[in-house]
Formats: sequence, C-alpha cells, structure tokens
Amino acid sequence: LRESVNPPVPAARAAIPVADIATRATELSNLLVTLTASAAAGANIGSIAKMLPDMSEKLDRQLAATTKTLDAEPSLDTLQSLQQDWQRRELATKGWLSQLTAQAIKLEEALTQLGDLQKTWGSTRAAAQETKAPDPILQQIDATLTAITVAQGKIQSERTALLELQSRVALEVTKCSTALTQIGQVQDKAVAGILAPDLPPIWQPKLWADALTA
Repeated sequence: LRESVNPPVPAARAAIPVADIATRATELSNLLVTLTASAAAGANIGSIAKMLPDMSEKLDRQLAATTKTLDAEPSLDTLQSLQQDWQRRELATKGWLSQLTAQAIKLEEALTQLGDLQKTWGSTRAAAQETKAPDPILQQIDATLTAITVAQGKIQSERTALLELQSRVALEVTKCSTALTQIGQVQDKAVAGILAPDLPPIWQPKLWADALTA
C-alpha cells in the first residue's frame, strides 16, 4: 500500500511581541501610506489611458487602408514604407504595454506584502488575546488590521483598472503585429515573383530532344 502524502502545513506567521506592537504599528502606518501612494496611477499611466481611444481609432483606419493597399499588389518600395510605419507604431504600443506591465508587477508585489502583513498581525491579534493583553493593545491591533484591509482595497482597485487598460493596449499591439504579418506575406510573394525564372529550365528533356533534332 502506498502511503498517502499530505501537503505540508504552512508555518504560522510569528506574532509580534506585545512590547513591540506600538512601534511596529506606527512603522506599518507609514508603510501603508507609501504603498498606496506608489500604487496610484502616475502621470504616464494617465497619459496612456487618455491617448488610447484616439490611438485605437487611428490604428483601425490605418489597418483598413493597409489591407486595401496590399490587395492592390503594391511595389516593394511601398511595402517597405508600410513596414517601417507599422514597426514604429508597434514600438510605441509595446512601450506603453511595457510601462503598464511594470506597474502591474509593482501592484502584485504590494498586495503580496500586504497579505503577509495581514497574516502577521492576525497572528499577533490571536496571541495578544490569548495572553490577555490590555484593551488598548487589542484596539491598536484591530485598527492596524483595518488599515491593512483598506490599503488592500485601494491597491486592488488600482490593479483592476490597470489590468483592464493593459488588455486594451495589448489589442493595439496585436493590430500592429497583424499588419506586419500581412505585409511580410505580400513581400515574400513579391520577392518570389521577382526571382522566378522567365525561361524554362535547360534540363527539360523536351528542349534537349528538340536541339538534337535541329
């Protein structure tokens, strides 16, 4: 019989000593201010959100125009010009996406940190209650836990809005990638047409037979 393997039980967060609670609560209060401030959308993120609708409309029009141009079998020079234009647009949208991704990672790290702090202060609350700590200490712990919950809510709200914006920007990157793929396909066909031989190959048996007869 195989022995059942139970998953390891995560270690409980160490409780903060009662003598350190007041100091640690003050330090945490300052940390929460810093975390919520850094989680707020900065000027760059705000600019992206403001410019995105206009950018999206322009890319839709340009993609439609590019598709129409490609259907008309343009020259290689025209294809190269289109490719360079779309590469610039792709670079710009990917730059936006990179900024949003960096901010999303920062918010994830903040939420993870707050989750760990919440567990620590939860363990501290249980330990303080078990040792019959004075009521002011318990009240301070409760206030700290409430402050952590409020900070989590603010950062989670910022994260939700950021991920939605990130998804919209990713769609614009996809438009650029689609255009570049279409241009590349037409370029390949155009180059293949240029390299195709106009004369039949000399190794065709019929040509040798005709030459010998002549």
